[in-house]
Amino acid sequence: MVFLLVNTKAQKVEEITHREINIQFNDSSIKANVLLADKKIKLNNQIDYYWYQNNAIKINQGGFKGKLLDGDYQVTIPKGNLIKKGNFKNGNVSGEWKKWNEKGELLELYHWLNGYKNGTYQKFENGKLAEKGSYVKGLLNGKVITFNNDTIIKQITYKKGKEVAPKQKEETEKVKEPKVKENTPHESTKKKKEKKQKVVKKDD
Repeated sequence: MVFLLVNTKAQKVEEITHREINIQFNDSSIKANVLLADKKIKLNNQIDYYWYQNNAIKINQGGFKGKLLDGDYQVTIPKGNLIKKGNFKNGNVSGEWKKWNEKGELLELYHWLNGYKNGTYQKFENGKLAEKGSYVKGLLNGKVITFNNDTIIKQITYKKGKEVAPKQKEETEKVKEPKVKENTPHESTKKKKEKKQKVVKKDD
């Protein structure tokens, strides 16, 4: 009798954490990913949360009620052209986001972090750069430059979302006026006496 000893190793089953969703509209379709498990996250009442419920993506500031969007997100039109692409993390807009028109021309590029616009951004018109600037935690910060046919037409500086007025250099010329010494009545009388004393009569 022959006994065969077979060593079996338990295979770890990879946990499925996400599910891909597809939503169809007449003029476009959305492909995204959602978290399956109810994840405990610290909510921020200042930012928007994107979540999925009843075959619809919903947005709510400061909270959510369905499955949070998490991962790649893209929108296409019936022709198959991509018109929007980005990423979500725990229901918040995150990473690089791009938007195109139906011709495939890039319209805008933004960077996001934890639900806030954060980092550089660019806007385009007719395939050319129309505006560029940067955000810090949702607020414009630094120079915002506007272009027209590759030529700079306007520059505005922001600090924490507020426009900073340009510093005006006031050039003041200092004119040195000659000093005029005013004589007092006493000094004038004294000078007259001194002049009289200088006149000497010679005897014959």
